[in-house]
Amino acid sequence: MVMASSTADPTASSPPSTATTTTSSSSSKPAHPPHLRALASQTHHNLQHQHDWTSLATHTHSANAPHRLLPRPLLSGLPPQRIYTHPDTQAQQLMLSADRPRRPDDETPELEWILPTHVEERWSLRRFQEVFDALPAGDEGRKRVLLATVGGDSTIVYYILHEGIVKPRQN
Repeated sequence: MVMASSTADPTASSPPSTATTTTSSSSSKPAHPPHLRALASQTHHNLQHQHDWTSLATHTHSANAPHRLLPRPLLSGLPPQRIYTHPDTQAQQLMLSADRPRRPDDETPELEWILPTHVEERWSLRRFQEVFDALPAGDEGRKRVLLATVGGDSTIVYYILHEGIVKPRQN
């Protein structure tokens, strides 16, 4: 089951096809337990109303294999600005920035995948890999997810997770 947000921006790049259709039936059993759906809903609300994300969608089935249930609900959406720039791209941009002014399209936001979790959950590399296996490959075959960790006081902290080894960022 996929629930698309009503705040989707039609001019933004489209989320994966699994996010554009809603299949729900009042007689069908929910795909995930209530506490996982609540985490996804709380994270969706936080991204939409506190961080101004658009095109938010909740996914319950894999984008790679629509018949395959995800380990837990995932979100996808567009942030108001780019979340991550690969270190090699960042270095090139810094070298070029002295030669030319920045253009607004240099920082076009990319579709991001969000994994809602609770601070008291225990995660293993195997569980993270199950999530990465269900995601479509991003730029140059790389996969990344924004880990949304909900605290006991409902505060949400976001971390960027990459599949595999990624060169560290230069500050």
